[in-house]
Parts: sequence; C-alpha cells; structure tokens
Amino acid sequence: MHNLAVMYSKGLGPEEEATDEAAFGLYERAASKGDIDAMVNMGVMCADGRGTLRNERRACELYSVAADSDDICGLFNLGLMYQHGKGVPLDEEKAFSLFLRAASLGDGDSQCKVRR
Repeated sequence: MHNLAVMYSKGLGPEEEATDEAAFGLYERAASKGDIDAMVNMGVMCADGRGTLRNERRACELYSVAADSDDICGLFNLGLMYQHGKGVPLDEEKAFSLFLRAASLGDGDSQCKVRR
C-alpha cells in the first residue's frame, strides 16, 4: 500500500488512479496498520493540503507517532513544525531537542540544525 501510494503521489500509474487523493487513502490504510513511513508521508500531505484538507495539527500528530518510534523523518518534520509554530505552539527548545534526537540517529539535515 505504501509503495503504491508513493507512486500515485508522484503521478505514476494509471492516470485515473494516480491522484493525490488515492495516494492519501493508501497512506491512511497503511498507517492504520502501523506503517511509520506511511504516517510520515500522510503527515506531509496533511501539512501541504495534498489529497486532503490542509491540517497541520493532524500532520503533527502523525509526525509524533513516527518520532516516538525514532523515525528520523518524523523527528525532523515535527522539529520543523515546532520551530515554525505550525500545528503546535512555537517552541524552539522542543524543536532543538527533536533535531538533536534525529541528529544522534545520523540525520544530516538535523545535524545542520543543531550546529547553528
């Protein structure tokens, strides 16, 4: 489900099926089965309003679940949300702690954030 959702979100596949809405639905199904990558990608779509209504709070909820599993993308994306106060109150200390956790797991983008 996740892999097909990735293809659909990139417009790959049958034209009538390869839509953001179809991708979001597949991510949602995969996320309901515990697929962390699907949760992160669904969060991105919620934050951007692609395939669903824009909902930054929901994006943060999805990123939080991923972050709780030490998923680097979940940690980084949730850090960005806290850094910019999107979907959650602005909290630079919380953002820094999320970036630090992701950096300790080897994320280069987060390593750049904690060096500043």
